[in-house]
Amino acid sequence: EMSREVHAMLPEFGVIGWDIAISPDGPLIIECNTNPFHTLYQLAHCQGIRNPEFEAVFERVAAKSQQMLEENKAKLKKRSKEIRRKKKA
Repeated sequence: EMSREVHAMLPEFGVIGWDIAISPDGPLIIECNTNPFHTLYQLAHCQGIRNPEFEAVFERVAAKSQQMLEENKAKLKKRSKEIRRKKKA
């Protein structure tokens, strides 16, 4: 639950590898890796990550990534227009 909540604050990253320790007070995030070593969990489950079970997840992530890209392009375009307008004034 904790890692999902923190991941929600970093929507630009589709996959994050979390190092979590269990303390007497509960779980603690030690660090996160935006490019985790994906081979580890693929070996643990004896299958590659690109499989029919996860295909829908990849499609949702690709769509979200495309949406975020388009939103960022629109923001940049708007910002550029504002800067050019201020320079002319």
